[in-house]
Amino acid sequence: MTDVLTTIISSAAVAAIVSSGAVAWNGWRDRVSRIKLQRMQEDHQVELRDADRKHEAELRDVDRLQEVALRELDRQHENKATISSGSRSTARPSTPPPRDS
Repeated sequence: MTDVLTTIISSAAVAAIVSSGAVAWNGWRDRVSRIKLQRMQEDHQVELRDADRKHEAELRDVDRLQEVALRELDRQHENKATISSGSRSTARPSTPPPRDS
């Protein structure tokens, strides 16, 4: 009877130890999974920030190019206006014909 009781107690102790080990193992696996997921999220956020920075830099470059193109168009327009007003100013003003008195 003592042997049976010892076997039952030993089996219960072993089962508790195995169960505790399984819970600890699952907890460790969950923790590792959470850490991996967190690292993946952080890496993804870094990639998104880098993509945002690159996109903003590209937009700034496009804005600069547009500003340069607009300034050039303004200059061309001003040059055309100056040339056309200059040709008017170099033309002789019309004078009335002399009067015969």
